[in-house]
Amino acid sequence: MYARSVGHGVRYWYAAMERALVRVLQRMLGIEFRQIGPVTDYYGPVAPYLIDLREVELRVREQRPCLLHDLLAVPVRG
Repeated sequence: MYARSVGHGVRYWYAAMERALVRVLQRMLGIEFRQIGPVTDYYGPVAPYLIDLREVELRVREQRPCLLHDLLAVPVRG
């Protein structure tokens, strides 16, 4: 998904997530998700977050270089 997004000129992703998921992803990838709106109830408390895909690649390259190949791989359709 990352490689396709970048290949199509997408710079930002946004998602509504629970705070616990944000913490796990930040810890796993070393990437800071920026909360861009208030917490709301959508089958539980979620908030909208934004992430810059340029920062994703930079942080993964620095902190998790073994994931970089997988991050940049474009899946082959069968």
